[in-house]
Amino acid sequence: MLEFGMFKATLDEALSRTIAKKENNTKLLKEYVSLLKKDNLLKRQYEIYYMIETANIKTIDLIEPTLNEVADSLRSVDQQKIWESNFQLSELLKKHNYTIMENYENKDLHDKIFEYTVYYHPFINERAEKRNNSKLFINKYLTETIENRKDNTDESYYPPKLLEKTLMDLFEAKYGAKLSQTELKFLKNRMNNDMVGNNEVFTQLVKECTGKVNEQLKGNIDLNQKEKLLETKERLLMMEFNQFDYENDIIKLNNLKNYLFNS
Repeated sequence: MLEFGMFKATLDEALSRTIAKKENNTKLLKEYVSLLKKDNLLKRQYEIYYMIETANIKTIDLIEPTLNEVADSLRSVDQQKIWESNFQLSELLKKHNYTIMENYENKDLHDKIFEYTVYYHPFINERAEKRNNSKLFINKYLTETIENRKDNTDESYYPPKLLEKTLMDLFEAKYGAKLSQTELKFLKNRMNNDMVGNNEVFTQLVKECTGKVNEQLKGNIDLNQKEKLLETKERLLMMEFNQFDYENDIIKLNNLKNYLFNS
């Protein structure tokens, strides 16, 4: 069976072992990220697995509508296409001689996410029962997980395999540069799946970029520069926070900010 969960668990382990410097799976992980960006079916599956696994008190209200939306979008697709997308992960792991994990900590949860979002049964009653049981399991998992994290962590919960300091150290060692405050905040929010925080970063970046564009428009510039700045301002004013594509938008905005403030 080409269920997404076992591939995600295997690649999460590859990431964990790379961060801990037990293995070097950089090439494997880069190709994995590339596949997620290119293939929308993989991206949507990753999105809901990640959101449920890293659930916390700040994100719990976003999970049910997102889960239902992802389920609707995946159920509307021919299952063969989903298997073809997931098969790419099987081939990727095979290419790098990485053994697929079939038994792991979140296996039961992953099975239920699959049953709720993708599973198809030709008989409506059986299908409805399977999905209802899966939803109950997921809700029970979320309730217990949120309660446990509320009791045992502060508000800034981070998934244990993605420790902030380790990631900062790895980034600085590789690129020889420290992260800006915006980049730090974005990374923390991304790790914590904090949509409210990401919305704040997005809004602040739009505000800073728009302010800088206005400042440059007041300067002594030629018509070509003015036209480009006005087009940039128009695009900025039209931008809205999208929880499914905020990463690309924030990266683009941060790059624009760096360009505007250093030009």
